[in-house]
Amino acid sequence: MEIEIKFRLLDKLQYQKLIQFLGGKPIQKHFQNNFYLTDNLDLLKKNKGALRFRFWDEKCLITLKAGHTIKDGIGTCEEIEDFVDLKEANNFMNNLRNSKEFQKIPKLFDNLKVFQRIQKDFPEITGWKLLGNFSNVRKVFNWKNNLHIEVDKTKYDFGIGYELELEIQGGKNEERDKIKEDLINDLKRNEILFQPTKSTKLANFINKKID
Repeated sequence: MEIEIKFRLLDKLQYQKLIQFLGGKPIQKHFQNNFYLTDNLDLLKKNKGALRFRFWDEKCLITLKAGHTIKDGIGTCEEIEDFVDLKEANNFMNNLRNSKEFQKIPKLFDNLKVFQRIQKDFPEITGWKLLGNFSNVRKVFNWKNNLHIEVDKTKYDFGIGYELELEIQGGKNEERDKIKEDLINDLKRNEILFQPTKSTKLANFINKKID
């Protein structure tokens, strides 16, 4: 189960102030292109799931998200991930872009954990279409106790969203709440305006509203 603290930064100035507070120079920087797929029966959406192909650094990572919820700035979901051959992923994505029909997954993907799980839970699914895509720049910074804060600048066709995410590995709710409180206090001390994220990036993309 993935657990993340997720706060939306209210504008570009707050994004810049956060980066300055975190030291200015990230330990990692990634240019990501995210493609989301929809199945022929819309079963993933109905079950609060999503299937994403993420391209960055000459790699492609396929992620299946299940049971995604966000409440009070805490996002939780089950994630299953597989890296896939970049050439095969590009070929599949090109087929999706160029066709209005639902496409079967390549045989090469049959043994991936992602598609094995989909086949197990939703054997009715027989094809996929491209739902859409958007890009973002992710900057990763060290924070307290070796925790990493990811600062995202996401470009949609209707605007730009700014968000910070902090993944928490396991731990009790009390520990999670303490980390969240410490982060909120740091943001307030540095006069960085934010609000708890209410929607996933995919929901923002679909609804054409940054929330």
